[in-house]
Amino acid sequence: MNAMRNWKTTAAGLLNLALVVLTLLQDSGKATDPTTIGGIVTGIGLIFAKDGDKTGVEPKSKS
Repeated sequence: MNAMRNWKTTAAGLLNLALVVLTLLQDSGKATDPTTIGGIVTGIGLIFAKDGDKTGVEPKSKS
């Protein structure tokens, strides 16, 4: 599992979720707003995503 292993995408996801929480603290009526729901899904997706410079393929060992 890649959750919180890639600092760049994790930082972006946490920042995104923090902004959503701040929005909800200001106006809790926006909880069902599609933009708010999209922000939550995006934040969670970024936390579980890989960085763009990672291929996901393990390097070949030299034998």
